[in-house]
Amino acid sequence: MDWHRYESALTSSGLFQGFEPKEREVILNRGPVRSGWYQREELVQRTGEPVRGVGLVLEGNVEISRVSLSGRRSLIANLGQGELFGEGLACAGVAISPVDVWTLGHAVILFLDLPPAAADIVGDPLRARLTNNLLRIMGQKTLMISEQLDILSRGSIRSKLALYLLRRMEAAGSGLFTIPLNRNDLAAYLGVDRSALSRVLSGMASLGVLSYRKNVFEVLDPETLEEWVD
Repeated sequence: MDWHRYESALTSSGLFQGFEPKEREVILNRGPVRSGWYQREELVQRTGEPVRGVGLVLEGNVEISRVSLSGRRSLIANLGQGELFGEGLACAGVAISPVDVWTLGHAVILFLDLPPAAADIVGDPLRARLTNNLLRIMGQKTLMISEQLDILSRGSIRSKLALYLLRRMEAAGSGLFTIPLNRNDLAAYLGVDRSALSRVLSGMASLGVLSYRKNVFEVLDPETLEEWVD
């Protein structure tokens, strides 16, 4: 595989943070690695199927979601170029996927067999660094999941949405920010009905608490948002 073609994704990936290009190629050429080319809205990994490995997005975007018995979709994550999925399952030794992975457009995905066996890490500084990077990524995602669980634990759509927007505002360091989710995905992330979410958003705007246009939001009254969270 021509790794140079995907230099941008490999360089931006936290998995290879601190690696020189030649060191990265050593890891990739050792294998085993598998690559897949996918079309728009193609199912990469289906719930109940064997886990294919740790996926690294080389091109495009993918969505990780779970569907309840009633058919409601819960969004877990939208991932872009350079990001990983399935690393937690691999490290936990989970052989069967509990989630669906869909492409949002044309995508190229590299599958790696990670983490390395403990015996392979001993005396191999490159594999040791790779494992440290993998553990750091898992720690970061654990914090993200904890944040989502905190949001989902709120009792009303208004309180869920208020907390989500406050967290995005804090992350941006500004009252004006762009969220990475469209309305359908935001509703799925919050675990609420899309129409009900739209009504709550409209109500917040009419009260002068915020303004928005598509994915761009401006929080005008953060104190009221904080009150709604409580």
